[in-house]
Amino acid sequence: MASTPAPSAASGPRRNRHLRRGLPGTPVRYVDRARLWSSVSLLAVAALLLLGLQGSWWQVGFSAYSPETNQQVQFVTVEFHAGGSATCANSAWQANVTPPCANVSARVGGAVGGFYAAVDVALAALAALAGTAWVLATLGNVGVRWSRRQLQLEIALAFAVTLAVAAVLLGSVALGPGPQAAQYCLALSGNSTSCPSFFGGATAGIPPGACQLCDNSLGWGPGLSFYEALGALVLGAVTAGCLVAGRRGPYTAEEVSAWAERFRDIPVTPPAVTSGPGAAAASGPTPPSRPPPSAIDLRFKVAQSDWTCASCGHRNSRWAVQCGTCHGDRPPA
Repeated sequence: MASTPAPSAASGPRRNRHLRRGLPGTPVRYVDRARLWSSVSLLAVAALLLLGLQGSWWQVGFSAYSPETNQQVQFVTVEFHAGGSATCANSAWQANVTPPCANVSARVGGAVGGFYAAVDVALAALAALAGTAWVLATLGNVGVRWSRRQLQLEIALAFAVTLAVAAVLLGSVALGPGPQAAQYCLALSGNSTSCPSFFGGATAGIPPGACQLCDNSLGWGPGLSFYEALGALVLGAVTAGCLVAGRRGPYTAEEVSAWAERFRDIPVTPPAVTSGPGAAAASGPTPPSRPPPSAIDLRFKVAQSDWTCASCGHRNSRWAVQCGTCHGDRPPA
């Protein structure tokens, strides 16, 4: 009877979630998707922080709705901005009554005003750090990697930006609207509430000049810039966490080369047919013979410099063993 030896599991292609194979004969590549996406996410973090500059950080709004049509007939919105400024907008108010925006100062005073001025500086500095992390990530993704410290610095910057943004947001909530905002809330709500917390809402009374028969309400909470910083926090935390999870993967050219050598395809020697009574009955073409693994040099060789293909003239990287245009073999060193 003809017998065939069972193929060894070690002789087949090894599997790895970071493995990417190209054309036959080309070296395998290590791919970390978290590192690739960090070039997008870190740039988005920096952009969100820049969008928060000088924007609305906290706001309070008065609304009056007609009970008959359920449509808004009056509104007032006061915004405290990152940087310490304040703005106000209101709809038409009753004649001979001072509109509420006339009593709103252009600057936020006290500890809250100083904090908001510092927030603007902090957002700019953190955007610069996120931009630096993005540069390091992008350089690494295009192959410019000086040492493993480049990846470590990228991860450290991502964590530093995330923690600093979290501190700014929590500081805003802990500090609260402040006494100046409390005065505006009392005036806009008809002395119903002073906005005691960072988030909230209440049924309002009738401030001077407001609709007498309308359903009045007052709501307060974060402005757009606060939510942009919150988005940067979430995106930065996810990015930093994913980068930390894959930090032990190969990074430098030497590490990637050693990793690629482990996951190259090892040719398998075709099974030999043992002579016997049933051997003569076998039919069909004889499969081509392949050299045993011991006869193949499995080391991943790197050229001394970039090389030019003799067939098509294409300039190839020193890491390539085949031409990227015609797939010709690299000439011997």
